This record gives sequence, C-alpha cells and structure tokens, in this order.
Amino acid sequence: ILKGVMELGLRINVCFGFAIAENSIDANSYRPSDIIKSYKGLTVEVENTDAEGRLILIDAMAYIQDVYKPKCLIDLATLTGTTTIALGHFTNG
Repeated sequence: ILKGVMELGLRINVCFGFAIAENSIDANSYRPSDIIKSYKGLTVEVENTDAEGRLILIDAMAYIQDVYKPKCLIDLATLTGTTTIALGHFTNG
C-alpha cells in the first residue's frame, strides 16, 4: 500500500498499525470464562481461547481510531476462525 501511494505521488497521510499476538501457554494465559477489559473499556468474556488475535486486532483498531482519527481504516489481518462474529457483517477479516 505504501509503495503504491508513493509511486502515484498521492499527497495523503498513511498510518500503519501492527497488532501482534503470540500463542503462548503458561499459568498467566487466559481461560474460558475469564473476563478481560478492552482498550475502550468494554469487558469481554473469553469463550474461546483461540480469540487472542481478534481481541488484539480490535484493541489496535480502536487505538488507531482514537489517536489518528483516520477517514478510512483498512484491515489486512490474516485471522482464522469466526471473523464475522468478531468484526461484524460490514467488515472484512
């Protein structure tokens, strides 16, 4: 995306955010029924421990919206699982 913007000589601001999660098992890992607090202050009950990538992505998107206030936000995540549940019907995952 950045290369295309540069080659076209577009005079726009582009911001890249990277939401990265590591699948790690230890005593501090969250478990089904744990309640965690999101960046926006919403609480989320963990029903599936495979959802860490989606939770990190949503927090990163909320942070970018708060700090940079973009006119457009593009998600290029390679998430697996139930992205429609996490992101809704009008967002692509």
